[in-house]
Amino acid sequence: MPDGSTIKNIFRYSAVNFAATVLMFLIMRADFYFVERYCSTLVLANYVQVAKIGQMALVFPGLLGGVIFPFTVNADESFSEKISFFCRVLTLIFIILLIIFLAAGPFIFTPMLGPDFYLMFRGLAATGIGVYCLAIGLILTSYFEGKNTQKIILVSNMVALLIILAGDTVFVPAFGYIAAALIFSTANLAGMIILLLHFMKKTSLSVKDIFLLKSSDSFIFRFWRK
Repeated sequence: MPDGSTIKNIFRYSAVNFAATVLMFLIMRADFYFVERYCSTLVLANYVQVAKIGQMALVFPGLLGGVIFPFTVNADESFSEKISFFCRVLTLIFIILLIIFLAAGPFIFTPMLGPDFYLMFRGLAATGIGVYCLAIGLILTSYFEGKNTQKIILVSNMVALLIILAGDTVFVPAFGYIAAALIFSTANLAGMIILLLHFMKKTSLSVKDIFLLKSSDSFIFRFWRK
């Protein structure tokens, strides 16, 4: 049977994770309140559709995070190189998707969804950085959870949520949904930077190591050609 100290630590771990999860839920939903309040129903419909596409883009990083967490628990510091590899892969994927989006985005949403969804290209362009930062954040979050340092995640999510609430309160009434989209990206960029700084401090990796492809990653291109 677990002793009192073990039970206390389990509840502490669960409580911090629960709080971080609630904050993440609010980060993904808080801007809906402001868009609904200050914009038209048509604009809200476009914004909700933009959010759905962004959430779809986070499915793959979420799956990676689920794989990373159990391996991180008992891994040594060399495992951090695998974390940086996943970040480099995600960066490459998002760059490719960005090129496709800029080339085809203006022409696909209204034929697919109807003439009322003419705001989606601008909305996705404004939230793209935020979605990318969330994707990197999911990878780093799984690493910190495995290392039992969830307080960093809690601080990151709290800062992001405060930026969204403050920014939307000030700017959405004047500038509408595009302000909400840009503030969403700014907030998640700030949250990712907090996680990234702690990760680099803990692992001694540089920004270049985390985001720029290395010669050892060349097998990605060989696999793609096959």
